[in-house]
Amino acid sequence: MPMPHSQMRMSVIPGAAAGRLSMLSRGLSILECFTPGESSLTLSEISRRTGLAKATVHRLIMELLVWGLLDRDGKDLCLGRRVAMLSDRVPEPTQLLHRILPHTPLIIARRKCPAFFTLLSNDRSLHFEAREGRRVQEDDVAFGGPLTVCVSAAAKVIAAFRTWVRQDGIRQDGIRRERVASLPYRGEAGLSEIVHRGYAISRTGRTVAVAVPISAPSGSVLGALSVAIPPGGAHRIAVVRELIGARKALSSVSVHSPTQESA
Repeated sequence: MPMPHSQMRMSVIPGAAAGRLSMLSRGLSILECFTPGESSLTLSEISRRTGLAKATVHRLIMELLVWGLLDRDGKDLCLGRRVAMLSDRVPEPTQLLHRILPHTPLIIARRKCPAFFTLLSNDRSLHFEAREGRRVQEDDVAFGGPLTVCVSAAAKVIAAFRTWVRQDGIRQDGIRRERVASLPYRGEAGLSEIVHRGYAISRTGRTVAVAVPISAPSGSVLGALSVAIPPGGAHRIAVVRELIGARKALSSVSVHSPTQESA
């Protein structure tokens, strides 16, 4: 039987192996027990899923009820009103990530390639690891070269698709065209070629990354998905083909806000 998600999460927290979990980690593990198909759970089921003693679970539940993070559903428990309040305060890029992460292409899991989402927020680019959704910085040493080349590929494809609307070269935004003109891939021909083929490629040494845009239904660009692939033509062709196929699926679930639509 697979390990419950809350136990998987706790297993990577420092001190968990020695049984030194903080009360915060234990409380959060209770909140993570709930799933879209199981919005109400008993205390016994929560204890089983978290691996915590019933007495500990009961004590934590009483505090979570006071904070409004849990509510009673008859004899069961469910997520509380304050969880909904907090969700309304989540930044839009993180909300978008939450919507598209379950639809991450199987290519990422199957090939175990380093992959990242780059999402736009007020003309800033935020980067997230594509498997767990963890926010990363461009200088994150844990990912090294693959992150650098993926960020570069994502920047290319975002710049191209935010500058051009159609393959015939109609400009979407003259200001953005001027902004990208100073980048290494400057020039109308280069941007138009990226739009025409549907993806961008970057190289750093022997590492190659491919990126495809994530768009709203209107066509406005919300970000990109980039994958670092090993050297070799066969690998690259397969990755490009699957990423292009995934582009439509990712864009279809990217329900967007009026702010994104007007970007």
